[in-house]
Amino acid sequence: MWPLWWAALCVQGVRAVYELSDRGGLGREFDGIGAVSGGGATSRLLVNYPEPYRSQILDYLFKVNGE
Repeated sequence: MWPLWWAALCVQGVRAVYELSDRGGLGREFDGIGAVSGGGATSRLLVNYPEPYRSQILDYLFKVNGE
């Protein structure tokens, strides 16, 4: 109990002020997260896989524990 009380007292004295300002202009635009493709010709789509592998991929993605 004593360490918890001591930690609570120490934290009360530490406060950070977070200031959000756009005075310097707008920030960078978020374009998303993605992966690099080889230009489209090297991309493998799900329909390009043979049937047993396509079913295994779908099972892995959408069934519980891939079962």
